[in-house]
Amino acid sequence: MNHVRASKWTVLVALGMVVGLLLSGCGGGVMPPRAKKISRGEEKKTEDASGGAGEAMTQGSDSFPEDKATCSLKGLIKLGGKTPKMLKVDISPDPKCAAKQPEGGLFLETIVVSETGELANVIVYVTKGVEKYRFDPPSKPIEVDQVGCRYIPHAFGMMAGQKLLIKNADPTLHNVKADLDGAPLFNIAQTPDKEDEKSVDDQGVLKMVCNVHPWMSAFARVLPHPFHATSDKKGEFAFERKLPPGAYTLTTWHEKLKPTTLEVELKDGESKSVEITLSAK
Repeated sequence: MNHVRASKWTVLVALGMVVGLLLSGCGGGVMPPRAKKISRGEEKKTEDASGGAGEAMTQGSDSFPEDKATCSLKGLIKLGGKTPKMLKVDISPDPKCAAKQPEGGLFLETIVVSETGELANVIVYVTKGVEKYRFDPPSKPIEVDQVGCRYIPHAFGMMAGQKLLIKNADPTLHNVKADLDGAPLFNIAQTPDKEDEKSVDDQGVLKMVCNVHPWMSAFARVLPHPFHATSDKKGEFAFERKLPPGAYTLTTWHEKLKPTTLEVELKDGESKSVEITLSAK
């Protein structure tokens, strides 16, 4: 009897070891690290989708001096190096995607660059200069729509704690799967005209894809402050809110291109325009 019990125990232990090895070998074990909520005075590291290391920034306790925020900041993003060819999407698996296609068809938005080198979908944000201030997330949500089987906007900035309103304007089914720094965030099916509101509470890089239409993707850089902007098809960006005079570090984020930084000095009442060039691989 004791021999039978010992054999059963040996089998159970062996099975446990096999399951553990399978999980660790197939990616079913440890998930990628997710950005944590940042307490005041702490600093943690997170990885952005372009492979570069980014900092989950601190937030201070001082009130932001709105009366001293007299400086405007805008700029232009350009692509240096060889311009990659934009790939056209085959939408034949779902003919309903054609109902709201852009003129000329649908192209992957991995790198959107004009004939003269201006680069779209680059998120520009402040990484140093506002860390001593406290900011509350906006009550107005960020809206992302699905039109012609693509996410609009494709890239954007938002604040941690801000709501994300996801819409489906297409006459077809979408499935929105989102992760934050590689960790699952939500996964929802959306029939035509459906809307869902989700919270994004932590800093990091938010990525959304569609399980029905594999070419669909959208990205957000989730920040502890509102000083961010995204370049349009002309490569232009502009911060909506003004900054106080002082020294600032700007950082870029793009889904494929390496981030770059720029030091900016703003004087009282100044409206400054900067130019940033990202290098193509």
